[in-house]
Amino acid sequence: MEIDEHVDTMNEWNATALYNFSHFGRVWYKVSGRSLVLQCLPYVPVIFFGTFGNLAIVCVVATNREMRKRTNLFICNMAVADLLTTLVSSWQVLVTSIYQFYVLGEVFCRLEGLFQGTFLFASVLSLMVISLDRLLAVAKPFSRRLSRTTAVIVIAVIWAVAIALASPLVFTRRHYTRQWADLVETWCTEVSTGIRVYWIVLLVPLFYAPLVVIIVAYTVILCKMEKFENMVANKEQPCKIQNRRKVVRMFFVYLINYFCCWLPFQVLLVYRYLRGGHAELPRWFNDYSFAAHVMVFANSAINPIIYGVCNQNFKTAFKDVFARISSRFHAVYPSSIEHQSLFSALRSNKTAPEIPEAISKNQRSHNGIYHCGGDVEMTSLPRLQCLRYYGRYSVGSKDCFKVRSCSQVCSR
Repeated sequence: MEIDEHVDTMNEWNATALYNFSHFGRVWYKVSGRSLVLQCLPYVPVIFFGTFGNLAIVCVVATNREMRKRTNLFICNMAVADLLTTLVSSWQVLVTSIYQFYVLGEVFCRLEGLFQGTFLFASVLSLMVISLDRLLAVAKPFSRRLSRTTAVIVIAVIWAVAIALASPLVFTRRHYTRQWADLVETWCTEVSTGIRVYWIVLLVPLFYAPLVVIIVAYTVILCKMEKFENMVANKEQPCKIQNRRKVVRMFFVYLINYFCCWLPFQVLLVYRYLRGGHAELPRWFNDYSFAAHVMVFANSAINPIIYGVCNQNFKTAFKDVFARISSRFHAVYPSSIEHQSLFSALRSNKTAPEIPEAISKNQRSHNGIYHCGGDVEMTSLPRLQCLRYYGRYSVGSKDCFKVRSCSQVCSR
């Protein structure tokens, strides 16, 4: 949601063709190479982590049926919104700051506010729903939980509300073109007089409401945990202290992340729309606006780390996905990782009789685990749980593979 203000220097637009733009302002078209690098530099980690982090969460939930639980669906929905914010919105702000004139065209001028607002609102509303869902899980653990169908309906409502809140931006943005003697000036701006009220009111669902929900939800969760922990035996004291510290730590992580990422943008809106009259903005405003937008987009890159990587269920699912990718890659290119160690944990539902029926005499057994060496012939089609292996690898009926190191550990 880029904030622009164009100050008209001439009342008669038709007369501008008689003058050069350079008479009224410096023409630079695009920032210099050094400024271009400095502006692109903060976007590199934001786009990288925002793209791959959110995409990883979406792929895990989409490919793993066990991960399609209610809370995970809400986290996945937030990841989708953050992914769209990273892919669609971040580069628009970057392009606008790089070029002197608006170069994205009239259509995108009308739609950019809708896209950016919808994705940001969907992410923020998903964050609120996640906090409330965790609150209900602790406050009413024995009540009937939301079904998967209900969760999908809640997600649909989130996107409907997000579109409704962002839709006024379609009608308040205008694309203008002005012909000068030496160039064509283009810009995109907001024209409605009611836009000030809209942006100030918008601070409630964008900043204050999620902040209040996070604080209240996790405060109640901590109080409920303390009440429950007082009921447990003294022998469980170390466990309850550890759990409480973990909840407190994650609470401050959620709070600090949201507050730090959104506070600069909130200050930007207040200053932009509460200042008196139509006075020209100070020189530092554009630089501050750029930094504030970077922080908002950084929130989309940090969310998958906090709500995905720090989530034990997602961590386990990530390991399973990487293990499957590694095993498939090795099955297709068995010689490409020769003399390399590969760590994986392939989950198997196979029973004990399905392990290789014939193992060479070089095998060793220790604590019920076969440490395999030599040639192994498989007369069935098992999925080996190999924690570490070297050499060639293939799986199939009556396949043989040569173990080049006794460090291979196979599930018995």
